[in-house]
Amino acid sequence: MSSVFAWYAAVLWLLAFADEAESATTRTKVVILGGGYAGMQVAKTLSDNGVDDFIVLEAQERAGGRMLSGSLQGLPAEYLWGRVDTRESVSDILRDLFDSCNLAYSPLDYSRYQAVNDRGVNVTVEASQAEKRLSNSVSQLKAAWKDGVFEGQDDMSVRAALRLYGWIAKSPVEWAVEFYWFQLETVDQLAAMSAKEYLWLSEFYKTQQYIKSGNSFEGIQKMTECFKNTFASGQYSDRLRLNSLVRTIQYSDDSVTVTLEDGSVYIAEYAVVTFSLGVLQHDDVTFTPKLPLWKRIAITRFYMTPMTVVYAYYKPKARRRLDSRNMFVSDDRGRYHWSIEITQVIENTLEHSQSYDLFMTWVIDDDAFRVEGQPLNQTQQEVTELFRKHYGPSFPEPQVFVSNITLNPLYYGGMTVPPLGSTHEDLDQLRAPVGRIFFAGDSYHYNLYVRSALISGNETAYVLIDCMNGGSCTMPKLAEETSQTCTSGTQIKCPLATHLLLFLLLKTIYLMM
Repeated sequence: MSSVFAWYAAVLWLLAFADEAESATTRTKVVILGGGYAGMQVAKTLSDNGVDDFIVLEAQERAGGRMLSGSLQGLPAEYLWGRVDTRESVSDILRDLFDSCNLAYSPLDYSRYQAVNDRGVNVTVEASQAEKRLSNSVSQLKAAWKDGVFEGQDDMSVRAALRLYGWIAKSPVEWAVEFYWFQLETVDQLAAMSAKEYLWLSEFYKTQQYIKSGNSFEGIQKMTECFKNTFASGQYSDRLRLNSLVRTIQYSDDSVTVTLEDGSVYIAEYAVVTFSLGVLQHDDVTFTPKLPLWKRIAITRFYMTPMTVVYAYYKPKARRRLDSRNMFVSDDRGRYHWSIEITQVIENTLEHSQSYDLFMTWVIDDDAFRVEGQPLNQTQQEVTELFRKHYGPSFPEPQVFVSNITLNPLYYGGMTVPPLGSTHEDLDQLRAPVGRIFFAGDSYHYNLYVRSALISGNETAYVLIDCMNGGSCTMPKLAEETSQTCTSGTQIKCPLATHLLLFLLLKTIYLMM
């Protein structure tokens, strides 16, 4: 009798365990992995086109990904810039997002700055002369590219290509100017950058300009919240699941199963991976089966560049008024070469912005690892010494905020740039789906910054919609695209989307017959 009772108890326990396991399992049509700007754009495009059955899983306690913002004395330490298409006749996806969220933006002018060396001497004239020499070399390089000089030649680094046309940085001023021109934008060393891809991108960017956010206190936070509300508000607020760290992705011919660190399971027909390329490169997420070799090669070929943003905060305002942009010509090559005063950018009309100074600067490569890994007070001491070198020993000590981008296991770096020897075909391999797993993010499109994340998310979402409706599941090849194919805005404006509309129209006609 006791054995029967034990058997019965075991059955009840197994049933209870099965119920508990089932309650921890969520089923959905599409699971979007990552709640950064690419993931949110995928979600928005799906929602805008009538696809309601999806869930966004974000590892952090907030959406936005690498669009970070910190706080110093209750004031935001944040700065947003990107590229927009300058042609009024073309809708631009980043510009549209600013407009829809009622946030202002303005052109970003890098031409005005003050250059000061380690001895506090103003060397702006010398820096301007060096900048003209660099600009002349770049112009000659671009002209040679247009004339077909590099046609059929092996790829070379940007540094090597510039040497051919007379630019070799030898002095601290030239180092600083070179950083200002290149590392400030690409966050990569010239010796590692593909000259062919840089030159191609230069042509691609002719219709675009840098913009900065403005007139918006806590602008990044406001835009992220506004963006999130386009797909996860009201009855759909549960679409975005925060604190959901993905550990395993198991895929087959008909489904994708995602398991979180807390044991929760999501089963979907399709998945879109949008988290940082650095996460894929560090194998922090296990794929079962392993991603095919061609995909793993593509993932490892491109890399996330180490970068760290350091904010320096002065309240009351620094006793010596600084220019809004400062080039620090340091004898120590590559260290803290640049800073920008962003108080005016945040919102000069607010009363509190009249009482403090807020500067930001970038460090890259080994310095990024060093700054993020060292104690905050050591970074504060370095920044203080930097400003006192250039502006005198009585310059006040700032408070500092250091972004965690390079060492953060959710990012492992700032952004992806085309490395030496890479091609459009390599990026096409990176963009390509594997079975029912699609990919999107700033690393998957030639644009840099947040705009590339939006473009990639938008494009991937349309391919996914087409795929779910029986159409093509193949990403369009960048190697075959023109500069504006499928990238302008959130509307359907490319051959792929035209095919989708035609498919839906024919399907509707068929159902009516």
